[in-house]
Amino acid sequence: MMGGMKSMLLIASATSALGVGQEDTTGARAGSRPFAWLQHTAAPARPLLVHVHVPKTGGSSLIEDVVKHLEVRLCVPKVAMHKCIGAQTLAPEGALGAAARGGCEFTSCEASVRTASRMLGGEGVGDGLIAMVRSPMSHLYSMFAHCQRPGSRRFRTSFRGWLREARVAGGAVPPICGYNPWNMATLMLGNDTGAHATLRGLAAARLALERAAVAGVTEEYGASLCLLVARSPGRARALSKRMCRCDDDGAALRARYALVRQRNTARGRAAQQQQRAIRGAQGAVAHLTRLDAALHRHAAALLLRGVEEHGLQCHLRNETRLRALASPSKDGL
Repeated sequence: MMGGMKSMLLIASATSALGVGQEDTTGARAGSRPFAWLQHTAAPARPLLVHVHVPKTGGSSLIEDVVKHLEVRLCVPKVAMHKCIGAQTLAPEGALGAAARGGCEFTSCEASVRTASRMLGGEGVGDGLIAMVRSPMSHLYSMFAHCQRPGSRRFRTSFRGWLREARVAGGAVPPICGYNPWNMATLMLGNDTGAHATLRGLAAARLALERAAVAGVTEEYGASLCLLVARSPGRARALSKRMCRCDDDGAALRARYALVRQRNTARGRAAQQQQRAIRGAQGAVAHLTRLDAALHRHAAALLLRGVEEHGLQCHLRNETRLRALASPSKDGL
């Protein structure tokens, strides 16, 4: 995790380079601190962990596992977390800040970083942020597949047809299921205000992940979870810390209790259906998720750095793929 001074220097240099003081697109009011939503006004010994739940990145699983592996006081009952903590009802402006000062330690919201900051009463999310970023192709297909389940309003089109409709819509939220495939992760984590994520938002999202408690990658769910455990020594349960160790003892515990398992991975017939559906969709996905692809690569690099720092390589499902993803891109992002 980056130190406070280094983080502040990063933020200062980024805001200067991006001209944040000239145009306010980060959600900060005129005259306020640039990127204030990334900064804590106070630094408690056990800061509030705020999971910004980007839909279809494994966030519901992560909520369950945070509660299982960390000893934390919930800000609201776990059953309410999937409702963005009731961003409009249970946690109006400033309510989370008051709750955190009262001693709660973990909350989750399926909303933007700006919403979480507003509920904190203007205090930034800072180094308490937890976020997962997913491969754009599997992320978009997961959005589509969610609405094909029994009981959901179904798309009257194929996956490629939905992508074509999204391109024509130009960033307007599709009416079915409410998923916007245009760079969703960057839009939520970068604090952009419009229907489209921007390069400025990408820079802000990268800074947010660099300061985060954990910037996870859905394809490496187990490693992401164990990195959170390793970075939470005062909160992690003893069994979870042993489970995440990459030695024989840890391996035995993982096998016995199956406390870390790979989630959000299609298998069998579902995997075959996914492969058929995405065939020929690469171009459309790349068009809709260029910024998200860059953010995914950045998250991969941060995860790889954290895994190496804490000796968690045994939890990587595909280290070669992760290293390739974390390598510098040729597209300028």
